[in-house]
Amino acid sequence: MKRLRAVALAAVGLVLAAALLEGTLDGLDPLRVSRLHDFRALMHASQRDGGGLLRLAPGAALALGEGSFEIHANALGLRGPLPSAATGAGRPFRIVCIGDGAVFGWGVDDELTAVRRVERALRDASPARPVEVVNLAHPGYAHRDLEAALRVASGALQADLALVFDRGAAAGLSPELRAIRDGREPAIPWWGRRMPNVYDLVTGAPARARQGPPEPLRPVGEVAALLREAADQGLRTAFVTFGARAPGQAETACEAVGVPCFDADPRRAGRGRPVLVDPANGFPDAAGHAAIAEALRAALRALGPLERH
Repeated sequence: MKRLRAVALAAVGLVLAAALLEGTLDGLDPLRVSRLHDFRALMHASQRDGGGLLRLAPGAALALGEGSFEIHANALGLRGPLPSAATGAGRPFRIVCIGDGAVFGWGVDDELTAVRRVERALRDASPARPVEVVNLAHPGYAHRDLEAALRVASGALQADLALVFDRGAAAGLSPELRAIRDGREPAIPWWGRRMPNVYDLVTGAPARARQGPPEPLRPVGEVAALLREAADQGLRTAFVTFGARAPGQAETACEAVGVPCFDADPRRAGRGRPVLVDPANGFPDAAGHAAIAEALRAALRALGPLERH
């Protein structure tokens, strides 16, 4: 009887210690597996269109990050306002942004994303020339989705300019997040779901390794060639990096095929300020999106007038 009581007390003590450790880790390290819950909610509110592009469900509204930011989708399943239906001379010059969660604006409200900020800046700079910047990004975006995104940009959205953002290896989803994106449940035991920080501490890299290798990174030359092909078919394109590739790699590949390329890494755009990334999710924070928007404005000025060719 005494031995049974001792075992029961030890079990209770272990559970309490694990709970205390979970709470401590939650306060010290907010980059945790519980991000899976938010990503699952996002993917449940997402769908692939007929061309295979991942979008939000039309009209979706989500409060994520324990209520720290909200996401709203328009009738096309894209984050932000519905693009103008005007045609002919009254149609605005339309820029489309393609990329992953950093471009989508994971972690910040709709109006704080770089996409919305640069649209407001361009409109303020030239009130007489209507400009739209459409957010075609999604946190589940992978390099394999580029062709589908370019088709939507040139087709349904009738874009005049497509900005394709690339974070290199940094854009790859973890095996757990990839499982959710692809409609599978990640292999996390019940106790790991209840105590995600302890789970991450105990299993770490071995658990991620068991669930598969990193998502393959598309060669930058292949991406540049796709942008050149889209440009040849009438859609102006530009390659926007976040400094994740080897120095000069993207610039060299783009220069070889005549595609504009520039860097909008918020750490570089910050000119020496602290890294403009939210530690709670690893994506640019509000200040980071402001810096990205500033870099985009400078790059768009270098591209020349926003006029249809």
